[in-house]
Amino acid sequence: MVAGTEPGADLRLTTMVKLPEFAKDEVDVSIQWGFGEWKGLDVELLVRDPKIICCSPEVAKEIESPDDLVRVSLLHPVLARSLWSRVLVYLGLGEHEPCNEIQFQDAATMRRGAISGLGVGLISKIDAMNDLRMGRLVAPLGVNALVNMPVEDIPGFYAILPRAHKRVNIVNSFWDWIVSQEWDTDDEGDDVNID
Repeated sequence: MVAGTEPGADLRLTTMVKLPEFAKDEVDVSIQWGFGEWKGLDVELLVRDPKIICCSPEVAKEIESPDDLVRVSLLHPVLARSLWSRVLVYLGLGEHEPCNEIQFQDAATMRRGAISGLGVGLISKIDAMNDLRMGRLVAPLGVNALVNMPVEDIPGFYAILPRAHKRVNIVNSFWDWIVSQEWDTDDEGDDVNID
């Protein structure tokens, strides 16, 4: 890790849902979830975050086809409002504003809402697979329902920094290290067929 090779490194981690104000928040590099659409900043995709349409077994009884999604509560984190619209378009439902939606502060709380039967969530594959195996969640349209979504509609985790921050050697070393790593090592569940 770069902190071990850079004796003057002062590595501090914090969690923020929104993009930090880099100077005000004293942040050099941020890792953010989204679609890579941050203007005026250097942005590098670290890993995609594919989703699985999941809900409790009870809610799944109401879903036989993608058309049924517009009649159930759709769960999403506050910063992921456009994700359901992208999914509904991909599933052939056209431009559609979800009418019954529940917003959550973060993805973990939204996942717990899906497990509790509050509605249908778009759960990260890495989080969903264990819940699907344990029967806490089901994928009413199949685990692979979104596997061929256009890459620009699949969110991911991105490294972001203001370009001027690269002039600081230690920040540039960290940036070079983090963007050179192979973060996408998820092959869990690729051979599992849970429907």
